[in-house]
Amino acid sequence: MLQTRLFSKADVFKLFLVSAFPVHVWAILTLFKWSSSLTLSLSVLEIVSVTAYVLVFALLESLVIFIPLSLLAYLFFSGVTGAHPISNGAAIILPVSISAAAIHLYRFLEIKAVDFPQWASLWAAGALAAVAFFIYWLRNNDKVDRALRSLVDRLAVLSLIYLLLDLISGFVVLLRNLAAS
Repeated sequence: MLQTRLFSKADVFKLFLVSAFPVHVWAILTLFKWSSSLTLSLSVLEIVSVTAYVLVFALLESLVIFIPLSLLAYLFFSGVTGAHPISNGAAIILPVSISAAAIHLYRFLEIKAVDFPQWASLWAAGALAAVAFFIYWLRNNDKVDRALRSLVDRLAVLSLIYLLLDLISGFVVLLRNLAAS
């Protein structure tokens, strides 16, 4: 469906890896936050199972983020900027994913200075402003296009490691559920 002259299969896969990066970083940080209580109350196999479930859920969450945002980049912004489709997708996916993680920081850090609706609105507006800024910048500067593509290539390599961990985690979850039945 997305394979046209604008998006190749490799471009689609790279955009998926870019959308997976912030989600997996957030999932791993959350695991680290709770690691002390997990190690005190669970066995090693139970910790492996919890980690597997978290990573499988992060993979599913990455798909939920990737599909609508990449379609948005494909349908609306591919002709606007004249930039490479990877840059258009990254200019949308990265700010939205980072602001979603920042919205979750409210409960993670137990912030009391503002209430949650104000915090979420602030970061959602920041994401929209960042997307608009990136789209404007992409339209007027080829260096930004090259820099975003370079960033995507670097994030894709790291996200491949996360994807490998997701596949192993999916296998662990499958084995655990088959053993339970």
